[in-house]
Amino acid sequence: MLEYIVWQLPLLIIIASYTLYGLLALLLGKEEKYRKMLARMKDPNYKPFISIVIPTYNEEKIIASKLDNTLSTDYPKDRMEIIVIDSSTDRTPEIVAGYSSSYPCIKLVRTERRGLVNALNEAYSIARGEIVIKTDCDSMLRSDSISQIVSNFADKRVGAVTSRLVEPNNERFEVNYRSLQHRIQIAESILDSTYIFQAFSAFRRDLIVPITASADDADVALNIRKQGYKVIYDPDSIFYEASPFTARERVEVKSRRAVGHINLLLKNIRLCFNPKLSWYGMLVLPMNLFMIAVSPILIMLIPIFSAVNILTGRTFMFLDYTILCSIPMVFVLRNNKMVSKVWSMIELQMIQLIALIRVIKQRDMYTWKRAETTREYYARMKGEISTID
Repeated sequence: MLEYIVWQLPLLIIIASYTLYGLLALLLGKEEKYRKMLARMKDPNYKPFISIVIPTYNEEKIIASKLDNTLSTDYPKDRMEIIVIDSSTDRTPEIVAGYSSSYPCIKLVRTERRGLVNALNEAYSIARGEIVIKTDCDSMLRSDSISQIVSNFADKRVGAVTSRLVEPNNERFEVNYRSLQHRIQIAESILDSTYIFQAFSAFRRDLIVPITASADDADVALNIRKQGYKVIYDPDSIFYEASPFTARERVEVKSRRAVGHINLLLKNIRLCFNPKLSWYGMLVLPMNLFMIAVSPILIMLIPIFSAVNILTGRTFMFLDYTILCSIPMVFVLRNNKMVSKVWSMIELQMIQLIALIRVIKQRDMYTWKRAETTREYYARMKGEISTID
């Protein structure tokens, strides 16, 4: 019996860990309670001068829509500068230059293509705003997105804020993942601070230190939390970003992000279970490290151990047969509304396992590879995307 339990340890650890964090999200991740907490922190009249940084590489298909979208927000144009840090070889700089001649707040900065991290470090070093906002070219904003995210900084304890991502193309994998992530990030922010930072995030400029990992936004936020400031999630600051339309692009984009997070967490592993960082060090960082780097290995071991149990004729094999039979069943029924939630988790774990293998091979992915299907989607939606609300 004890031997069988040992062989089921990967399954038991997964169940225990995800049950713990699931209960945490269920009990603390109550949106209404969190919105009331944010309302006490926010000041809608807080309008400091801000710098909006948009990194670009060959974005001629969507850069005009991105600039139109940013300019259509309700934040005062005399209180902002828009820095487009560009290393393109297509017409992107020409398009941006045309906009900057009409809008003095837009500044085009040309740089060599040395990766996203270097481009952001350069842009952040020249930003003049009290608050620096980073937004990707394919991240489209609502009219109040900037005002919402900036209003959090009226509370001097807040050093960084991330936003809520909504997929306009409603890809089921992303919808399932984001709904869970939404609850988790609310719970983390109530406890202390959140770890995952999205492509539309804001930081106090004076707290930014040079980025060293390809998980650029999380890297900046983690270093700000180390300085004693809260880094939080704002569900009212919403942006739209289409998810890749093909499985191959989804794997490429998500594994690249996961590689950055694994490297960042491993580089800061000494912060895990550090009581000086309160719940951020004692629970948030360790659990994110577990979910991103440890969980994929354990999930891979579960069917392997079950197969070994069956082949060696161990007792209590009903669970092993159930595990091995359920995997193909989940794949076949993955388009079912309920089953898709399970498949989303399995697919995410497989992507993170690919990322872990890349990390073991000492491969970081500093150069961004775009998802071309999302650019084609934005090009088709050009008239609607630039004024999304």
